[in-house]
Amino acid sequence: MKRVLQLAFIILAINLLACKKQERTIQSGTDIIRYHVEHGSITTIKEDERIVEVKINDFVSRKALAPIFQLSPGAIATVDGVVQRSSVSKLDLTKPVKYVITAEDGKQAEWIVVLKSNSFEIGLGNETTEENRLERAYDWYIPQEYTGELSKFNSGPVVVKMAAYWSNVLHLVDFEEMRAWIDAYKENLKPSVPASLPFFTSDLGYYLRHISVAHEYVSILNNIDRLKDFVDAGYISILLVDMQKIPFNIYPEQRTGKIYKGRDNTTDSRYVIVKGYKVVDGILWFEVYDPYSNGERYKDGTLKGKNRYYSAKSLSDATVDHWPYCIVVAPKPFPVEGVNGLNPHFIRQQAGN
Repeated sequence: MKRVLQLAFIILAINLLACKKQERTIQSGTDIIRYHVEHGSITTIKEDERIVEVKINDFVSRKALAPIFQLSPGAIATVDGVVQRSSVSKLDLTKPVKYVITAEDGKQAEWIVVLKSNSFEIGLGNETTEENRLERAYDWYIPQEYTGELSKFNSGPVVVKMAAYWSNVLHLVDFEEMRAWIDAYKENLKPSVPASLPFFTSDLGYYLRHISVAHEYVSILNNIDRLKDFVDAGYISILLVDMQKIPFNIYPEQRTGKIYKGRDNTTDSRYVIVKGYKVVDGILWFEVYDPYSNGERYKDGTLKGKNRYYSAKSLSDATVDHWPYCIVVAPKPFPVEGVNGLNPHFIRQQAGN
């Protein structure tokens, strides 16, 4: 009898569990609850309009991003009929993308995801009317502070190596070997030139020619806007600037101006690479790789010298009385064309840390 009662109890429990499973509510939610992309700063979800807006840095490629998202319980997301998996499925977000969210009960809703520039948050302004930048599928930024015991003098060697990487020239020589080659080359010149810790503007040309990177020396005297034309032509530019003329930005998460105060009444001669530009609220800004990050990073982990923005006016002020030229670099295997290149032997040379 006891065994019969135990069996009856087990059957009753199974039936109760089955009933509970059958009573589970079929979900009908079609919402995007959370949405994030790499390097995105602010996400705004407009539930009534079913629009998701993500603020993102302009220099981040939007062609193959894998968004992280959360949907209503039980819902699935598709784009052009393809099921999307959070943090896995990659999308081209260069233009607005339409998601179809399907609930468990079959109800559907369309959502639009839009990526927008975070220009205002990083200190540039509101309305962008022009922009262009020269990117690579690989990371070619090198921070100066991690280049050995002579790192404080290495902005010259660093921009040479960055330019070589960008130009698709495989260059594996370390900075000490680069310095040794320059010193030996200058010693063999007639008349010979003494070695120096800071790289002279002529040293950059010697070494770029040595590793077969196409380049030209060009005047930017009273014509800093030429850098914009070079970017549009597909060229990066190496500048030697007096960083004392670049304004210091007191806001740590903005990306305009330099990251350190510097010393008053002294010249701070450093090399930078101009790789892009933006016109925001009528002001021309140049997108720069500044080797001097000083180990500082933004909250997203990016080194602060990478993709910094210096205004055209501040770059003009920093070069006009310092070294009003630039070295224009072309991608391999193309030459630099249409820039009215100058003979470097007839240009006043200047040293930079």
